[in-house]
Order: sequence, then structure tokens, then C-alpha cells
Amino acid sequence: MAIRKFLDWRHWFRGIWTAIIQGGCSGVLGTLGIAGANAAGVDVKTLDFKQMGAVFLGAAIVSLALFLRTNPFPNEVEESTLTLPPFPPAS
Repeated sequence: MAIRKFLDWRHWFRGIWTAIIQGGCSGVLGTLGIAGANAAGVDVKTLDFKQMGAVFLGAAIVSLALFLRTNPFPNEVEESTLTLPPFPPAS
């Protein structure tokens, strides 16, 4: 029985992509929160697209850093290469 080990890059890159999207969404929600505060009567300066992009990027970087703190490298996965002979045909 042979066991093959490899790094699970696919799930690691998916985790990185997920962290970036979640961080970016936090930035967008923060911008929408400012717009909601203005609609409620609180006098807060709204963000332009450049500022909103900076908040998006900053939140994405923080989220990515938190992901990489817990997952600095892909996990190692073991895969068995055991093959069983086929069953004899039923009579």
C-alpha cells in the first residue's frame, strides 16, 4: 500500500480568495453604513470612489493577514494509492 503526500494548494488559494472577498465586502458595508447614517440625519462626509477603494483594499489586506496568520502554508494531504482487484463475476 502506497501513500502519496502532497500540499493542498487548491483549498489554500480558495481560502486566500475568500479572505480578500470578505475583507472587501466589509469595506463596502462600511461605506454603505456611512450612507445610511447620512440618510438618518447624522452629518458624516460621504466617501468618493477613491476613498471607498482604499477602505475596500485595507479591509481585504487585514482579512488576508488574519487568514495567513492561521494558515501560513497549505495543509499536507495524504492519498492512498491502494487498488483492489475486481470482484469475480457473479454466476
